[in-house]
Amino acid sequence: MILIDISSEAIERIEWLLAQDEREGLGARVFCVPG
Repeated sequence: MILIDISSEAIERIEWLLAQDEREGLGARVFCVPG
């Protein structure tokens, strides 16, 4: 299903942003919320 593929990509991006959060603080999370 297309939705599952999109969700998988979104999860990978979110996980990457969360990893950036750990390094840089809450800045990356601000960009994650609107997306």
